[in-house]
This record gives sequence, C-alpha cells and structure tokens, in this order.
Amino acid sequence: MYPIKTPSGQPHYRVDLGYINGDRKTKGFKNKSDADLYAKQKFLERQNQGIKVFGIPEEIKLEAQRCIDRLKPHGVTLTQAVDYYMQNAIRYEDAPTIKEITDQIIREKGKSGRRNATIKELQYRYGDFCQKFGDRKLASITLDELTEYFESPAWGATSRDHFMTKVSMLYHYALKREWCGENLVKKLDRPSIEESEVVICKIEQAAKILEHSGKHGIMVWAVLGLFAGIRPEEMNRLDWSDVNLAAKSIRVPGRKAKTRTSRIVEIEDTLADWLVLCGKTSGPVIDVPNFNNRRKKLITEAGIEQWTQDSLRHSYATYHLAKYQNEAKTALLSGNSVDVLYRHYRLLVSKEEAERFWALRPFEVLKDKTGVDINRQ
Repeated sequence: MYPIKTPSGQPHYRVDLGYINGDRKTKGFKNKSDADLYAKQKFLERQNQGIKVFGIPEEIKLEAQRCIDRLKPHGVTLTQAVDYYMQNAIRYEDAPTIKEITDQIIREKGKSGRRNATIKELQYRYGDFCQKFGDRKLASITLDELTEYFESPAWGATSRDHFMTKVSMLYHYALKREWCGENLVKKLDRPSIEESEVVICKIEQAAKILEHSGKHGIMVWAVLGLFAGIRPEEMNRLDWSDVNLAAKSIRVPGRKAKTRTSRIVEIEDTLADWLVLCGKTSGPVIDVPNFNNRRKKLITEAGIEQWTQDSLRHSYATYHLAKYQNEAKTALLSGNSVDVLYRHYRLLVSKEEAERFWALRPFEVLKDKTGVDINRQ
C-alpha cells in the first residue's frame, strides 16, 4: 500500500496486489484505514492459498501438470476443461442410460398406437445402437465414437441413413428432457442415396399375373395393386366394407393408410370387372393362408425376375399417369405427392401402352383359359 496524489491534489491510497494471470492488479482508496484493512485481507488470503497449495499431495500436482501440458497445444486451460466436464458430464450424471431411454421411447410409441412395423423397426435400430452404447449416458458419447459407429461396413447408404434418423430421434427425445446437451447426429454428413428406378410390370407380365392369380387364390391382391395402387400393407388392413362397387370407389381410412391420411380411390371399369369375379362382400380383403408363398409362386409362374413389394402399385401409378396425363389426380388417388409422381413415374410408358394396360379385362385375359378357379379367394 502506498500514497498517491490525484490531479486535484487530494490524497489517495493504492494497494498493489501484484501480477494475477499475467496482469498487474491494483485497487485505490480515499482513506488510509480502508486501504490498510484491504491490504491485510488480501495478505491473509494469499497466505491461506499458499498453505492449501503446500498441502496438495505430490501425485495430484503432477497429474495437474500433465493435464495442463496436454491442454496447452489446444489453447485450453485446466479450468476451462473442468468447466466443460461439469457442464457436459456431471450435469447429466442423473440421466437414464441409453437402453433405458430407448425402452421408454418404444413403450410410448406402442401406447400411442403406432403400428407393429414401426415398433419392430425401432426395436431393431435401437437394439443395434444399444449393443454398442446401451449402458452409457447419451451425453458421454463423443462425436468420434458416433462417427465410427455409423461407418459400419455392414450397412449400405440407405440403411445408414435410416439408422442416423432413428438415433437423431433419440437425441431429440433426450434433449427435450435435458438428458444431453446437443444432437451430435446433426454434425455428421448424411450418406448420398441414389434413387433407384421403380420396378413396374410390363403389360404381358401384368396379364400373366391376372391370368394365374385366381388359381393361387389371391386375385384380389393382384387387381387392387394393379388397378387401384393400394399398398400391400394397406391391403392387409382393408375390409370388403371399404370397397363400394355401386359407388365405384374404395375408401382407405387414415387408420389403415400408410400416411395416416384417408383417401378415396376410384374404381375404374377394368377394376370393377375384376372385383366382380372376386365374389366377396364382407370380411378382410386379404384372408388366405400362406399368402407370401402363394404370391411368390404366382410371380415365378408369371415369369417375373425383377420384383419389389410395390411393383403392382408402381405399375398402377405409371399407367394411370400415362393415361390421364394428370399428376395431381394420380397423386391424390395413390396417396403420393405430385413431386414423387413427377420424379418416379413420368414418361416411363407411352399413352398407347397405358391404353393396352387398362384394356386388360377378364374376358380378354381369361378367354380360352381352362383350369382357372377365379372364385377361390
């Protein structure tokens, strides 16, 4: 402590605290007694700190120095490192484990009425993630660990993208409950996915499917897919009460539709002729044992080598769009967006081919055919 004079000539006293973190610190007072008291307080504080430092075990001092040396190249102090750990680890020490969070998500989805397919997919995706990180806290996973996980050679681009989506949902769920600090998936680059061309039935293939579908007892599956574009999973939920031949419409309620949005599909004359042959007015639309085996045999018998589960639906959208040249109408009937219709189904077939497709009536396809039990559903 030492006296100084202000520009006005009034006495003033300054306490010199020395260098703190590289900067010289001083504090001024108007009277000597206040300056003396402050200087004594700071002296005692420094003395006490010295005693504390002197009492620190040597191994802790060495550990601190090693940590300082490791942080120095990154321009990070030991205090900053501790602050970060307190914020990102200690803060979430009471958070549930990843396994506990994913189990909770799956339970809630089940209670909210999500479909079995959705629940099974969550169980599969989160089950794989939990094999790696299940007993960890979400906040403890590093970006490097997450990057390594998503670089699994066992996955293609599409599968990797699906896994990233589900894990991102996990982070979002945890963030809302303050169980982690950020969604690390958002820091990762998504894989580039090339859209594959849709697989449709050529007219001759569609005719073969229709010709032999009755023999296998799945004619309704063939005609609703080809001429109404009903999705396979939607067909499994439809009842004959949803099919109104008199009104020439099929109602796909929201609870049965993939998109959860209700829609009405027009029954074209071609479809009406085939539905008459199916001969049912009540019960589930698809109600035959060993359906998958029947379908596989029918596809093989029709001589189709390239097939996807939506080939019939893709055929409907393609030939309907080619016939009517109206993306909005086809999108509305098929439960798709106009953008999807434009990207996938435009210009795949000619209008003349579309006319031939919609001319596949029973009296044309089944004429002079024997041994076909068209009522076996």
